[in-house]
Amino acid sequence: MGESGVRLLVCTVGGSADPIVFSIDTDQPEAVLFVVSAGSKRVVDEEIHPRLRHKLRYCDSLLVDPDRLSDSFRGISSRIRQKLREWQIQPDSAVADITGGTKAMASGLALAAAVLGLRTRYVSGSRPGGIATVDPGTETFVDETNPFDLYAVLHQEEATRMLAEGFPGAAARVLEEALRRSCSPELKARIEALAGLFRALAAVDRFVFGEAKNDLGRALSLIEMEPRLVGGPEVLQRLRDLRSHWLTCGEIVGGGNKPQDRSMGPLMLELIANARRRRTRREFDTAVACLYRATEMFVQDLLWRAFGANRGRIAAGQLSAEALKWLEERGARPGADGSFKLGLALSFDLLRFGPEELRGHAATYEALKGHLEFRNASILAHGVAPVDGKKASEMEEAVLLHLGIGAEEIPDWPGIVVSLG
Repeated sequence: MGESGVRLLVCTVGGSADPIVFSIDTDQPEAVLFVVSAGSKRVVDEEIHPRLRHKLRYCDSLLVDPDRLSDSFRGISSRIRQKLREWQIQPDSAVADITGGTKAMASGLALAAAVLGLRTRYVSGSRPGGIATVDPGTETFVDETNPFDLYAVLHQEEATRMLAEGFPGAAARVLEEALRRSCSPELKARIEALAGLFRALAAVDRFVFGEAKNDLGRALSLIEMEPRLVGGPEVLQRLRDLRSHWLTCGEIVGGGNKPQDRSMGPLMLELIANARRRRTRREFDTAVACLYRATEMFVQDLLWRAFGANRGRIAAGQLSAEALKWLEERGARPGADGSFKLGLALSFDLLRFGPEELRGHAATYEALKGHLEFRNASILAHGVAPVDGKKASEMEEAVLLHLGIGAEEIPDWPGIVVSLG
């Protein structure tokens, strides 16, 4: 194999041997598959082989009907598959040269190359007087873009739209389909990076931050060299910031039931961002469930700061006698492990016995009561009430207001615009 990296050359043979000899001696492939007609078969034996300076390891010929495109395509694609397996060559190490032969032969090879992922090219050069034959000694290669590479670029708009609508998994699948059909190594690398990014976003959407970590790391390593793939440096920087945020969320989730030793604030903010995406997708029931859980995490953090609670579970020994009496009067009893697990209303109310700076949060439940009780009556909680966009939007506004969260704190995704071309 020469410096070109071509291991297999598939070429259609017409009446002229010059461009084929030029291709083989320039690329120095291990193997050549000649696509010939009854009329051009002799050219291989009499005019090509005797003139080759490069010695081939493998060689074969395929006889096709020079005037039947469909027959040429079927025969050529079948034989290429066979030879790729037999000679153990990958499609990205093969080139289809469509210079020679009839239009049907060249078209059949070009179609087969597009489907199988081979690069396509032809030999051009000087044509004195405008004649069809290239002047010997002026030959040069003209590489053609694989049609399925163009197919991949066209699908970038669909992937961008799906992402904007909140479906990163679907956007990844669109790009993965294009990846299977593309052959350019550079384009494949770009598609894989973007598909990996979208797979990571889909994992984040499911709160599976560990699964997102590797895909996101590999994707950003390439995107950092080509920020235009996602819309520019500002989008890339936002993704870097989000990666750090999601790594923190992954650490919180990975902590499981270990004693709480940090704020769950990042995960709470991620729940709110997730609720926003759910609203975009019209998944209103899930949106309000995320907001309810975010409110739970908010107060659990406050209980941790106030009483050393562990994810909302408060050891009786951490409470004052006054607080214990107050809980007893409201029917709250510690569990077998000696700790209280309170509902949202009592959790917020208990903060009246906490540090001075946290006591103002004791009234938060009453401020959010209507929204929280509506969620409890929803079909994904304890009732059968349907949730519409208005209810979900109103609950989000109330949660942000009464938990004191600014819109700039929400880890919303950037407006990614896919650019493969």
